[in-house]
Formats: sequence, structure tokens, C-alpha cells
Amino acid sequence: MKFSTPTKAFSLFFVFALGFAQFTSGQNDPLISNNGAMFFINGGPNDSAVVWVDGSVAHNDSIMVNLGKFIIHGDFINNATSGGDGSFPLQLSGNDGLFEIYGDWENNGTYRAGEGKVKFYSQPTAVEDSIRGSSVTRFHNVDLIDTVRVVQDNINSEIGVNGTLRLNKAEWATDFDTLWVFNTSTGAIQRNSFCDTCGFVSSLQDGNLARATAQNVPYLFPTGSSLDISPNQQRRYRPAQIKPETNAPDWYHVRFVNRVPTINGLPVLNTDTTICYVNPWWYHRINQTGGANATAEIALYSNPWENDEDYNGMANWNTSNVLWENMQNTASTTTNAFWKQVVRYDWDDFQSYTDDAYIMTYNVPLEPEVTGDDALCASVESVYTVPENGSDYIFSVTGGTITEETDYSITVIWDNDSLNPVTGVIQVDETVPNNINGGCASLTRNYTVEVWPQPVADFTISTDTNLPGGIFVHDILGMVDNSLLTSEWDWDFGDGTTSIDSLPFHSYYEPGTYEITLIVRSGLDCLDTLTLPVNIVEGLIIPNVFTPDGDGWNDVFDVRTSDVGNFNLEIYNRWGNVVFENSSPLISWDGNTASGTPASAGTYFYVISKAEMNSGNAIDNELDNFNFRETGWLQLIR
Repeated sequence: MKFSTPTKAFSLFFVFALGFAQFTSGQNDPLISNNGAMFFINGGPNDSAVVWVDGSVAHNDSIMVNLGKFIIHGDFINNATSGGDGSFPLQLSGNDGLFEIYGDWENNGTYRAGEGKVKFYSQPTAVEDSIRGSSVTRFHNVDLIDTVRVVQDNINSEIGVNGTLRLNKAEWATDFDTLWVFNTSTGAIQRNSFCDTCGFVSSLQDGNLARATAQNVPYLFPTGSSLDISPNQQRRYRPAQIKPETNAPDWYHVRFVNRVPTINGLPVLNTDTTICYVNPWWYHRINQTGGANATAEIALYSNPWENDEDYNGMANWNTSNVLWENMQNTASTTTNAFWKQVVRYDWDDFQSYTDDAYIMTYNVPLEPEVTGDDALCASVESVYTVPENGSDYIFSVTGGTITEETDYSITVIWDNDSLNPVTGVIQVDETVPNNINGGCASLTRNYTVEVWPQPVADFTISTDTNLPGGIFVHDILGMVDNSLLTSEWDWDFGDGTTSIDSLPFHSYYEPGTYEITLIVRSGLDCLDTLTLPVNIVEGLIIPNVFTPDGDGWNDVFDVRTSDVGNFNLEIYNRWGNVVFENSSPLISWDGNTASGTPASAGTYFYVISKAEMNSGNAIDNELDNFNFRETGWLQLIR
């Protein structure tokens, strides 16, 4: 419908005076067409005029200023100047009011956003709202309401330096063009953080979301896709995040490609040897056009709740080598909102198409962690464990025997029959299961163990076997070591004395029962212990019978004594006559009388005495002038 000039003037006056106007007509043609009138909707902080149009509005000429609320249930077509300019009589600022659009936005003229806001609502009869025209629109604040889908129709769009784009639960589709966000605040783009399949910017081919940056902080690029393209028929929100190296002004561009990379000429099987698999369903295109920052931190996200696989790395497509190359220097974590995040630090190789493709990867697993003794003694059981993470493990051992095995542990007894340490090896191979290629085989872990020989303590006590009566005080005992795999000896004789010789000698100076302990070592405190008792006696060992028949067996009445020095020996026959008498350190009688004739067989009485004792032996107890006397009966048999 078209108005003559007087009618237009009346209509505008109606808007000024009443503050609200409603026009009704059909949806095909604009309900209001302004062909030259000055269109003004008044408004202030607490009181604004409202214009509600049940149809489309075409502003073809002159100036339109909206300081109030302009509700358009149809398309808004601007072919002139919307928002006013410096020639406006009231010298008002630009468009500070609110546009509520239930249709397309077409700008073929000049739109002065000022501090105004545009809200896009879904159309009752259309799937999406379009932004089109021959002039790029720079918005201030834009709100997408409910699940509206706003599509750029072959033209770029802009958010001003102080503006904000509130995606909420909706979608802004740049299609083949760019949405430029000039506001360098990290909050310039907002979305509903509780929705993991909505509130995103989508793009096609070279279309992208471009953000101006001027802070050394992370900038969110809330990218996603709602396209249902076989075989990747799933709506996805998969953001990216970029943190510039400095505060220098810069520009970064991101597009989420919700399509199998192989279909786009980026085969997912073409990877370098450090990558087990790449994301087979989607990837990102990321670029830098400002160039003020030498490096930036890039973060990509996957959603395990939507069956995304586990990713821990990132790759960049290399056109020259025709493969996905591991970007290295990455870290992965799970964020508070359950997203799996992979970060690449200090990235400095931003490229143009097609080298601007970035994808999440699962790298070839590193050598699995093994926990257990790495130095120990042979013949000792030791348990070795790996993380209980759902992986499959294969164990093999060199230099030992596996005595028990579970999914995540083995028990090993190590071998070493030498005198020196040897090296044992546990070989562990891990397979991390996944739903893409079945499982990722890890690098092989060779866990080395230093195995020291396990000694065996063994010894005997050497004495003069020809001496009857046991071991006396002052007897010299020899330690005979029979230990195996031994390099160190520690002897404890039980009387306060020790030795580290391998074959020591020892004498006791007090009677009693002693324990001789031998501790043997082979290194690394591999040791074994053996203790043997020894009984030390004192006094005389006097036989009661002897046979001086010259057969070499028991021919002499020989008395063992623990003392040293001269003893007096007197032999009496049954009639009390002395038949033999001697003074010597050795107490013995060969069965002959003092004249040298053989004494007759029979019973004899002996007296052994000593007037002077040597200080320091067991018998005299170190007492001076100790008088010793021992008597008894002796049988001589011929």
C-alpha cells in the first residue's frame, strides 16, 4: 500500500501523538512503504512508543529513526537510511530503539545501529529468517529468540565494536559468508550454556565466524551445525576457543565443518605415524587474518554425551604431504561442563585453505605406566601393576617367571645365579579400545629391573676332632663358610665380638652356650642369615678306662683340660702305692710304671692337682693361689 504525502504526514503525526499504531494488510506486499517521509518512533528510558505492524515494512526513502519499539510481523526492507544521521533536525543519536523482526532483514541502504537492538523471531510460515540485501548491516545488539534460524543470504554481517550477539538457543547461519564481530570483549557473543545442541554459528564452505581480539584471554567461537547431510546426520554444537599470545589487535576466523573429512578430500586414514585415529565425523577450519600475534592457543571440544570418541590430540591438514599431521604440544582434559577439551599451545602456523583444517585426534598411546620394584633380590616375588583404565594389556618377562597374572598386574620371581646384578625386563603392550578402529596399540614399555643375587648363608665350625669332651675355653674355632652367591660376610659370635672376614677364627674365654650368627649379602641388602649354637665347657675331661695294648686306639690315659700350665698327676694302685707320677702341661699316662714296666690290668686311683694357675683362664677365675685337686678311679685293661 502506498500513501500520498499528506496521508504520510498524518500517519507520522499519529505515531508521535499516540505512541502506538497498528496496521493490517496481506503478507505478500509491504504493509508500510515509506517513500520519503521522515519516520520517527519516540522513546526514552522509561517511556517508549510502540509500533506494531502485522506485515512487512519497506523504508524506501528519507530517514527512519526508532527510539522506541518497532514490532514487524514480516520483513524489514531498508532502501534508504534507518537510524538517522547528522542532518536529522533533532540531532538525535542513531537507532537506539528496539526492532522485533518476525521475518527477513533486507538492507540495501544505510543502517545506523547506534545503541539499538534487533530481536529476530521465528516466522509462522517460514523455517528461517534471512539477512540479505546489497549493503552490509552492522548491528549493535542482536538477540535470537527461541529456536529461530537467521541466515546470511550471500552477504556479510557485522556486530559493532560495542555490540553483543546473544545466540541463546538459536542458530546464526553465515552460510557462504562471514559474520564479523568487531567487539573485542570476550562477552561479545553469548549463548545458553545449558544447551549442547543449540546456540551456535554455522557456516558453509568458506563462510565463517570472525572475531576481533585485543586481549590475551580465551575467545569462544560457538560454532555448530544443524544441517542434515548424509552420512553425518546429526545436529552438533562444537565450539573452538582461541587465546592470542598478546593484547595486540588481531582477527581470527573459525568454521565448524559437520561433514566427514574424507568426503571433503581430507582422508581420515591419512595420518602420520604418531596418530592412532582422527575424528571421522567433523573438523574445524581456523585462520588468522590480523597477524599481530605470532602464536595463539587453540582449543577444540568434543561431547562424550553425543558419542564422540575420546580425543587427546590435534592435527592440521598438510596439503603437500596429503595427511593429517600431529600438532604436538597438546593437552587434554575434561571441563566442568563435561566437555572434552584438547588445547594446542603456542600455535604459530596458521595457513590458508585447505591447510586451515584442524581435527581432534587420538594419538598413539605412550608407553604404559608400570609400578613396581625396579631393583630387588632374586628369588623374591614382586608385583607389578598398570593403570586400571579399561585397556587390554599383554605382559612378557625376560629374566624371571610370572607366577600370577590379572588384567592389570603380574607377579614375578626374578632369577640371578651369578655373583653380579643382572637386568630383567617386563615388556608391556597396551591396547586402548575405541569405536573407530577397534583399538590403539601403545608404544611398547620395556620396564627394566636390576636383579641382585640372593645369597644363601651356610657354615660349619671346625675343631680338632681328636680332642674329646666338646669345645673347651681357649679352643680355637675355625668358621668354614659354605655360603652361595655371597660378597659380604657379617659374623656375630655371641660374646660381643664380630668379624667381616669370610673365614674367621675365634676362641671363647668363658664357658656357656653361644650363638654364632652369619649374615651374608650380595648387594642391595640382599641377605640371608644362619645361626648355629656352640657349647663351651671348662675343667677336665677325664676318661675312666684305657687299653694300652699298642693298637693305636685308646692307648693312653689322656686328660683334656681348659687350662694351661703344669699339672701334677699321681696314679695309685689299689694298695695305695704310687705307680706313676708326672708334672706337665699334658695330663697323660701310657700305662707304664715309673720304672718303665707295664702296669698290670686293674683299677687305679688318680689325683690331679695344680698349685699355680694362669691368670685369665676359666678354671682359676683369676684368683691368686687357687688350689685345684681332682680325684677318681681309672680302669686299665690289657
